Parts: sequence; C-alpha cells; structure tokens
Amino acid sequence: MFSNDCNVAPANNGSAPMPLSPLGLFLATAAGLVWAAAAIIGRVSGAPSQAMPLIISAGSFIACLPTIFFINTSSLQMRGISIAFVAALLNGIGMAIGWQGLIGGAAEGKWELSVVMPIAYSLLFLFIAAGTAIFLKEPVSLKQASGMLLACVAIYLMRG
Repeated sequence: MFSNDCNVAPANNGSAPMPLSPLGLFLATAAGLVWAAAAIIGRVSGAPSQAMPLIISAGSFIACLPTIFFINTSSLQMRGISIAFVAALLNGIGMAIGWQGLIGGAAEGKWELSVVMPIAYSLLFLFIAAGTAIFLKEPVSLKQASGMLLACVAIYLMRG
C-alpha cells in the first residue's frame, strides 16, 4: 500500500531496533507531559467541547510556526506534501474525536478523563507500532511486543 520512496530512508536499514537515545527519551517524555497537560487544562477550561478541536488546532499552528525556518525546501516534493496533508487531515479527525468526543464527554460526566485518555493513548501506541511494522517494515523486538501486550492489559484494566 505505502512505499518508502519519498526520500525517507529507513532509520536502521531493517536491522534490529535501535535503542532509544537519552535525547529521544527526553523528547518522548516532554511530548507526553505536554499532551497530558493539554488534555487536563482543556478539560478544566470550561470552553465548549465543540470548539476545542478548532482552538487546539489554532494553538498548534501558532506553536509550530517557528519550524518554518528549519524546512529544507530543496527536498519538498508535491507527492510528499500531498501525503503529509492527508496525515494532517487524519490528525485533525483524531483531534476532533479526542477533544470533542472524549474530553467533551468527560466534561459532560459521561466518563472519567483519567480512564478514556490513557486508553486512547495506549491504543495510539499500539496502532503506531503495528503500522510501522506493516507499512514501514520496521522490526518488532520482543521488548516492543511485550510493551504492546502490557498496553493491552492496561487498557483491559482501565476500562472501568
């Protein structure tokens, strides 16, 4: 379905998974903390859940503007931009579901934010790991498979 011909080199030529560097671990932790804070702050903001995807998208756009100075324009290709735009649309749909549906539902008392968001993020981990294995042919180590199994157990335990 997808090919790896958009100037995207495999991270490690399909060999064993590379260990996570301290910088990678720091960035993953920072992203998780910021996303968790956004979900909690969004929940207590009092803003209508229907408006949250748009508010979050506007804030995300503003926060990402400085990255325009780091784009290597010589590597831009219409095919890659088009595929990235589809990814952006999918991200927007996920934000609408997450912010309007999950966080909005928590604000309306339908479920607890502390239950639905960890489940959503655990499933995100599982879907990314499975997708990279299927579409990008990244190897899945025993540690990664064990982590996915533990995420499934966590989802089962948190379902209420």
